[in-house]
Amino acid sequence: MGIEALEILRGEECYLVFLDLMMPVLGGQEVCAILKAEPGLRERHIFVLMSALDTVAEASSLAEVVDSIMPKPFSVDDVLKVVETFLG
Repeated sequence: MGIEALEILRGEECYLVFLDLMMPVLGGQEVCAILKAEPGLRERHIFVLMSALDTVAEASSLAEVVDSIMPKPFSVDDVLKVVETFLG
């Protein structure tokens, strides 16, 4: 899924990116690193979705490169608040 996400992001202009850390083949941490390294993708706002199974070390390693970390489970209202913050 991470590979597919990068393909979509490279082909379409988008402002907000919601990533799960647990994705097959290319995980959320790897996708974040690529997004921050590629000049054409660098300006995206990245929101990472984390489950209780993800480690605190993973979250802290991403804290400087992502705009927000959202714990699971989250509600539609939680997502709307994030979207409104960056688009409002």
